[in-house]
Amino acid sequence: MFQGFNQHHQPLNQIPLDIQTDKKPLPPASQQLHVMPSITPLQATQIIAIILALLTTYLGIKWRKTKNLLKETAEALTVLSNAVEDNHVTENELKNIVKEFRDIVDAAKQFKA
Repeated sequence: MFQGFNQHHQPLNQIPLDIQTDKKPLPPASQQLHVMPSITPLQATQIIAIILALLTTYLGIKWRKTKNLLKETAEALTVLSNAVEDNHVTENELKNIVKEFRDIVDAAKQFKA
């Protein structure tokens, strides 16, 4: 049934390919270079500006939290210093000392967040 087909047609791998193309064949994948798209100077400055804006915002938030922590620490040390100045700590002074040191802990928790 298929004898006539086999007699008149060659298998595809035996057909000569005389097709001319303008494109060169690609090198093997291991030898191909992966080229990143070029970035214009304007795009580069925009990227740098965005990075600097994000960094400034982050550092500004951290600086505000650091200032708050330092302020609370200074207040606690002032209250403690005033309380022990006369070598006698009253109950009111003790409550103020505890309150100020709790404020330090709260500021430290805000710093981590």
